[in-house]
Amino acid sequence: ITNLSTVVGGNGGSGGVAGSAGLAGAGGKGGNGGDVPIGSPTTRGKRGEDGAFGENGINGRVGNGGAGGTAINISADGVILLNQGKVLGGTPGSINAQPGEAIVVSGKNSHIINDIGGEIRSSGLNSKAVEYEAGADNGIFEMRTNSIVDGVVDATKISNSKLVLGGNTAKENSTFIASKIGNGRQYQGFSNYEVNTSEGSTWNLIGETTALTPWTVTEGTLAIVSDHSLGSTDGALTLNGGVLQTVLNVNSDRRFNLTAESLNGGILTDGDLTLTNVISGVGGLKKTGNATLILGGQNDYTGRTIISSGNLFLTGEGGIEHSESVELSKGTSLNISSTTGGTMVNNLTGDEGSHVVLGDRFLTVNSLADSVFSGEFGAEGETGGLLKTGAASFTLAGQNNYTGDTTVSAGKLSLSGDSNIEKSGNVRLNRDATLDISATTNGTMVNNLTGDEGSHVVLGDRLLTVNSLADSVFSGEISGNGSLIKKGQGDMTLDGINSYQGITRIDQGNLRINSDQSLGGGNKNNSDLIMNGGGLKIFGSFASDRDVYFNADGDISVDKDMSSSWNKIHTGDYKFTKSGEGELIVRNGGDASEISLMNGALTLINLNMNSEKQDALLNVNNGVLNIIGGDVSAKNDLIYITGDSTINLDNVSIKSSGNGMRLSDNVQSTLSLRNQYTDMPILVEGKNSILNINAGDNTTLASNMHKSDESTINLNLMNNSSNWVISQRTDVDNVRNSGNIIFSPLNKSEFNNLNIKGDYSGGNGTITLNTVLNKGGDKDQQLSDKVLIKGNVSGETVLKVVPQGNGDNTASAPGNIFSSRDGISLVQVGGDAADNAFKLDREYISTGTKSPYQYRLFTYRGDQVDQQSNFLGDKPVNVDFRLQTAYLDSSGNVVPGVDPDYNNSNNENGNGTGNDNGTGNGNGTGNGTGNGTGNGTGNGTGNGTGNGTGNGTGNGNTGERKSRPLIVRQASSYLSLPAALSNYSNFVLDNIDRRLGDIYSKNNNKQIKDFDFYYRFITSSDSYKSNLDLDNYGYDFKQKNNAMSIGTNWTAFDYGNNKVFLGANYTFGDSRTNVTNSSQESSYMVVNANTFSLTGTLINVNDYYIDGVLSYGLYNGHIYNNREKISRVKADSFDLSIEFGKRFDLVNSLEIEPQVQLISRNLYINKVVDDNDLSVDINNQHPIIGRAGFKLSYLVPGTESWKPYFRADVINDFSNSKNVKIEGVSFKTGKNGGKFNTVIGASGMLSPDLSLYGELSSYQRINGFGFDGQDFNIGIRYSF
Repeated sequence: ITNLSTVVGGNGGSGGVAGSAGLAGAGGKGGNGGDVPIGSPTTRGKRGEDGAFGENGINGRVGNGGAGGTAINISADGVILLNQGKVLGGTPGSINAQPGEAIVVSGKNSHIINDIGGEIRSSGLNSKAVEYEAGADNGIFEMRTNSIVDGVVDATKISNSKLVLGGNTAKENSTFIASKIGNGRQYQGFSNYEVNTSEGSTWNLIGETTALTPWTVTEGTLAIVSDHSLGSTDGALTLNGGVLQTVLNVNSDRRFNLTAESLNGGILTDGDLTLTNVISGVGGLKKTGNATLILGGQNDYTGRTIISSGNLFLTGEGGIEHSESVELSKGTSLNISSTTGGTMVNNLTGDEGSHVVLGDRFLTVNSLADSVFSGEFGAEGETGGLLKTGAASFTLAGQNNYTGDTTVSAGKLSLSGDSNIEKSGNVRLNRDATLDISATTNGTMVNNLTGDEGSHVVLGDRLLTVNSLADSVFSGEISGNGSLIKKGQGDMTLDGINSYQGITRIDQGNLRINSDQSLGGGNKNNSDLIMNGGGLKIFGSFASDRDVYFNADGDISVDKDMSSSWNKIHTGDYKFTKSGEGELIVRNGGDASEISLMNGALTLINLNMNSEKQDALLNVNNGVLNIIGGDVSAKNDLIYITGDSTINLDNVSIKSSGNGMRLSDNVQSTLSLRNQYTDMPILVEGKNSILNINAGDNTTLASNMHKSDESTINLNLMNNSSNWVISQRTDVDNVRNSGNIIFSPLNKSEFNNLNIKGDYSGGNGTITLNTVLNKGGDKDQQLSDKVLIKGNVSGETVLKVVPQGNGDNTASAPGNIFSSRDGISLVQVGGDAADNAFKLDREYISTGTKSPYQYRLFTYRGDQVDQQSNFLGDKPVNVDFRLQTAYLDSSGNVVPGVDPDYNNSNNENGNGTGNDNGTGNGNGTGNGTGNGTGNGTGNGTGNGTGNGTGNGTGNGNTGERKSRPLIVRQASSYLSLPAALSNYSNFVLDNIDRRLGDIYSKNNNKQIKDFDFYYRFITSSDSYKSNLDLDNYGYDFKQKNNAMSIGTNWTAFDYGNNKVFLGANYTFGDSRTNVTNSSQESSYMVVNANTFSLTGTLINVNDYYIDGVLSYGLYNGHIYNNREKISRVKADSFDLSIEFGKRFDLVNSLEIEPQVQLISRNLYINKVVDDNDLSVDINNQHPIIGRAGFKLSYLVPGTESWKPYFRADVINDFSNSKNVKIEGVSFKTGKNGGKFNTVIGASGMLSPDLSLYGELSSYQRINGFGFDGQDFNIGIRYSF
């Protein structure tokens, strides 16, 4: 029930007037004021009636007045009265009358709420505002902010009453004076006290009382300045979701109870709060405020302990060991330094910036669930320690400075981030206990680590440093991918089976092993062993997957018949010595600066070795040194061999400022290379020393070799992936080449010779030489690397020439007559060699020559050899392989120049030399016998079959034959390009018949609508014959063109008796051109073209038309030299075409239409530098093309539009030959010439708006040169 108005009890009646004198009687009593009854929880009373006047008094006295009426009388159970108005007791009658009470409660379970602004007043001084009558148990009286109670609230007659400081949703502060509570005070007889206001609202409890006031804070805040405000200490304070705030420092000896809702509120310490009694309950303790909460009792509450701000101190026997967890926020602390003997907490957590203060006490952390402490555990200088119990994990993630011991009795102690316990005196792990550092940033250090069997250290991928200040034994397991560092002078024994994967480093003290298991998990990578002042001795055979590092000189000894395998080795600037007769294997490399092999075998795989020392990097006394992979370099000698040994190198990068390999006297050594590049110098300086070099798979030997006259070097290139790079004059004894010999590029004046004292065997290998392509001839003009073989040659070898220079004609004699002295000698043989022992890797050489001409290899032997070109020294040349300019005679044969007898006409002897494929070439005319040197079949007229020097029969042509230098293949396309592009432009430009079909018709004006759209497809197959002969570089070619065109006449208008149409079209197509008349110079080109045209057509009523076309063509493509793409084509053209025609009617539906057309073209071909580095400049083309002819058509009767027709044209290109410059050498292009064109075609309408037209053409060249061919055109036009 809500009261919003004023309810007032009835006024008491006035007393009677005085009676007559005498003693017999008194005055009459005034009537009581009426009250407002509430008989049920839902009824509301009215104002009480005023009492009647009393009767007159007797015996001369005045009659007493009547008592004031009760404003509200609550008799029903469960009534809730919300007073937002005024409730006033009735005014008493005059003369000794009692004041009226505001509210009287006789019903149970009532709840009176004096809301904000509400007033409850009695009508007299110190009278009762609210009275609970006997039996009205469980009554609640609630006051809210700014409410007024005037008079006593009396609950002395009932049980389980409650005084509530309440509120609503407004966040306001209110004040209640504690001294108003108690017997004889305003609030009497209440057994329970509660704060239950809105969240954020505060009741300030001031003053003192000695009454028993067991407060419960349910919601909102109860603020106190003294514990006396809370009444007698026998009254416990219960936190039930609200907040107790200490405004000043408060000491309390009362019990605290925490309910399940307690963490919704807590204790706010703006002043220090010291609790010496016990905190109990199932709830948790939440502390806020910057002041300190001090607990001195043996608290047994079981909920969480949350320190959100400020500090929590435990003193004496004080503890919170029953609390489920202890949680510290940033800036807070848990301080146990004043406890008697330390304490225990469960599940400690803390944010970064929180603190645990130990002093000299030990904190036991009992981990019932995993927890993380990110604050500071132990301040600087504190001697306390940590005992970890409980099966779960406890993580230290902050800075820890305590110096006492760390004992992990059970569960797991984890470190994370930058946290460490390196100041802790000793770290001990009991059985089944774990130290986990896997979450640390960079690992950590511990002192004197000990561990029982069954204990664990978990590294993750972090580094654990153990500082052994005394001898220690760790019998547990160290696991994870991390690493272990051993420091300190004490010995550390690892006698457990460990599984960690990282390194083990020994900085101080000793470590002895006869098994790899104690150093970590077997068969795992990156488990390095670092020797940083200690030594390692191996007495058993085992394989380890760890690396070995040396931070000081060190020795690893392996006993006889033992083999020890390790992952990597790293010596830094220190010397690693392998001793003992056993085998040491380093499987995955590492790095080293100096290694000595005293005995036994040492295998180094993927090892990087680099030395700045004066001593050799690798000293081999005896034994087998295997180096596989890695990088090896040295300031001085790389490998110094003092005893019989074998060196095997596989995929090692080896470099040395000194000698890469040096042999002393009387040493026989084998160097085997596989998957290897090395440029280390090799010095065989000792007497009677022999070095055998085997270059195997994927090997490049770039070493300069030096030997004494009394020593021997034999070289074997074993397969096609074996390379030998020569950068200076090199002397060897015998060579077998199944690989590649490569002369490194030098400048134009420095070239190298390979001198082979003995025999050379070519197992299909290659030799790459650097050569200046010039005239050659005299020895001082033959600027080339050379292979000079004093012994015999067997097998075959491919020569790869890297050209320099600008090229020249080696046939330098008058008339370009060839000679065996011409050109450049590449290989000279003192013994015997077959003609095909050496051959070029390609058909000819041109790349980089800056010349358009071809160079080919020719062979001379015996008496044909020019001994003035002898580079062998004291031994005559028996076979000479020379590079010379290639010529093409009139029969298509390749020759080294002009045959001196080329003018003979009959019975001529053909003289020639074998080319690179062993084909004898000879020149001759008529019938006769040709004598040629070479193996194979002679090519062309006058060439016959012969083996060696033999006789062949050839049939020659009568008359004079010519020879000219061969040009590179792509040149034939350069010379053909202008004609091919111009022919394509003619192909797409065409005439109006091919573009639009029939443009006018007397019988159907649908032909001449204002807007047309058309599409056509055209294709042609042409054959071009040049006006120049092949001797003058005239090239014939075949050309295939395809194109599609789309266009429109977008507007039309009348102009006198004329109809004018304006339009545009776009044509895209391609052209392929193949040069056909020179097999030695053939090439082809593929061009894509895009053409954009504007068109204008005038049609006169007298049946004549004028058609104009202005077009732009864009060409992009490539030229191919029959092997590969060699050059790019870019060109554009501008075309202007004017065409005129007039139609005349003949008999029987025949029509004849004379036509003339004139085309002006500007063709621009971009300059290009092709992939052979040849610069090509093709002159711009400006041809004028004329066409004249007639068209004879027939209108099919009954169709009104279908017309088959025949057309004949004469087309002529009036342009002359143009220049093409290739590297400054000028060549002429052929002319396009003229052709006679015959056409059959038809056009007609499929519907009034849709026309179809097409034609088939055939054309023949005129005057013996120009284009022959056929083309086909079909189109469709739609009129709007």
